[in-house]
Amino acid sequence: METPQEENTCRICLEPGELLQPCDCKTSYVHKECLLKWLNTSRRTNCEVCLFEYNIKLNKPPLLLFSYDPILNRNIIILGIFGLFPISPFAFYMKFKPLDIYYAINILFVCLVFAYVRYVKICQTLAFWKICLTAGFTIVAAETGRYDHILFDYGISAIFILVACFCDSRFLRPINNEDNSENE
Repeated sequence: METPQEENTCRICLEPGELLQPCDCKTSYVHKECLLKWLNTSRRTNCEVCLFEYNIKLNKPPLLLFSYDPILNRNIIILGIFGLFPISPFAFYMKFKPLDIYYAINILFVCLVFAYVRYVKICQTLAFWKICLTAGFTIVAAETGRYDHILFDYGISAIFILVACFCDSRFLRPINNEDNSENE
């Protein structure tokens, strides 16, 4: 009795189809798309089994300044530019007192930090949001001629920027991201 011949399957997705044998492994078959996706995900340039070096250029990963999640990263930028920056000028033109605006935006800043602290790279996010708030309050300071608070805020912004540039803030608190585990 004849046994049916097994059809080769992709070692990544386990599906049959048009397969390549990209390395020196005798029984390793993959789809070209699966191999490219795996190499980009794993950031490897060689086979894990036979260490064959693939002749391939990998795509650069996206620049994620504020979070490991691209959607949250985008939302932080949108919140800073379209939410935090215009708050101070809008409140000033609605006839709020400049000192009240100053205290309110800093309370808002602290509340946002507590809301997002578990999901973002905190130093980079603090620096960006503080710059957005300070830039918006600069318009109020220019209108009123009072620059005492604004100089303090630019100093705080500079400190946040220096901290964000010189340290990777992952050691300050854990980020809920299973992809970046230390046990790999």
